[in-house]
Amino acid sequence: AHDLLFRRWATKKAGGSTKNNRDSLPKMLGVKKLGGQHVIPGNIIVRQRGTRFRYGEGVGIGRDHTLYALIEGHVKFQWNNVTKRQTVSVLPPGKFGDVCHHKALEARSFNQMDKAMGYLGLAKYAYSHAGDEMVQGFEKVKEAAAKIQQRATKKNLELQAPTPNVAVPNPEPSGSRVKVQDLGFESGFTVKGSGLRVKGSRVKVKGLCLGIWSSSPLPLLCNQTVNNW
Repeated sequence: AHDLLFRRWATKKAGGSTKNNRDSLPKMLGVKKLGGQHVIPGNIIVRQRGTRFRYGEGVGIGRDHTLYALIEGHVKFQWNNVTKRQTVSVLPPGKFGDVCHHKALEARSFNQMDKAMGYLGLAKYAYSHAGDEMVQGFEKVKEAAAKIQQRATKKNLELQAPTPNVAVPNPEPSGSRVKVQDLGFESGFTVKGSGLRVKGSRVKVKGLCLGIWSSSPLPLLCNQTVNNW
């Protein structure tokens, strides 16, 4: 009984609990590729919760509703009046260039010259990725640009948008040996593929580099596939 009367019990007050001390990482939702941008298979176009953006031609959907490209091409957003939502598609470069070319001529018919030139710029960008269709596409853009300029002059309309530069590059033949002296030393390499072109001190290469000869080290390895240097 004596122990019970004089025993000291704990007097520390218990700590309270809280429910608002948690945080989550950002989900990075939204549009990742805009209309007209070039994509390759696997590129994420839209991250979303739900199907606010529907998938169309050349686009796949993940289990978290992420839209991604299935083919190489250009992104196209189109409003669907039935579902009242945007449909995302990926069109091949040649087809997307034709769509932009048609829209440019349509804008020209309404005397919207700057808008037409903007569409031609998109068409030129698309045709530059079209491979064998590039030259034919550039010719279409060149003819359409001439028509737009003629109509602007005839209607006395001020044309502020720049005219797309559709100069077709002339690559060296495959397997040729090319000297590059713009870099300050004599060098060169043999290319197998679509060749290369030299502009100022920049060299653009596309293909398989078979061999290098140089009086100075080059930042390029033999038997290495390169797209830009």
